[in-house]
Amino acid sequence: ATPLTAADIAAADTNGNGVIDTGDDPYTPYYPGNEYVDWWGASMYWKGDTITINSASPSGYISTQLNEVLGGNVSSYQFAKQRNLPIIFPEMAGSYCAQNNGSTNLQTKQQFWRDVFGPATRAEFPLLKMALWFDYSKFEDNAQRDFTISNLNNTLPDGKSSLNLVGPYFKSDLANYSSVIYSTNLMMSGSGNCGCFRYSATGSATLNNVNSGTSGGSSESGTTFQTNAAADVFTSG
Repeated sequence: ATPLTAADIAAADTNGNGVIDTGDDPYTPYYPGNEYVDWWGASMYWKGDTITINSASPSGYISTQLNEVLGGNVSSYQFAKQRNLPIIFPEMAGSYCAQNNGSTNLQTKQQFWRDVFGPATRAEFPLLKMALWFDYSKFEDNAQRDFTISNLNNTLPDGKSSLNLVGPYFKSDLANYSSVIYSTNLMMSGSGNCGCFRYSATGSATLNNVNSGTSGGSSESGTTFQTNAAADVFTSG
């Protein structure tokens, strides 16, 4: 790695104590300028209080994360607001581990998406305009973490009741908790899926299924949720 120069250290040392530490502004020294930036992105995950027990995210979790000051004196959201940048969660999800006790799959994920798409979050963070659900199951932290919402229309491997089924509850909650209008999954060999959701203005309520054919080892499918939103369509692929 290339060592930092004295000029680099001086630029990053925003609190002027001679070292780069947690008291320094984590954004401004690295921000190239609005002429180069269209969106402000932040990954947003809930993986539980511990890696051995499933739990739902606490109330106001999204607010806590976006208002957290990691260094300097401004939060991530405030930094974006000062520059009038729309915000995207390019990755977000709640994690469930079938081998763990605690909250059910539905409880774990439903609390998270209700927080993300709910009216309180929209009111507090009007610049949050788009979010992509990390619709994938992967081995992480010595556990198989299930982030999916799209493929849970059958009995889950944990053998618990059908109330664990996530997909139908997600579709239902969209109409009650947000102005989300579109989701799509792009499935390719060796990669995960992402569902893309965008906030928009009010409109009529419809629900349409969208599926396309396969080509070259990849396929694209999705579901259009035009709940209380306008007819803009955004895709993740």
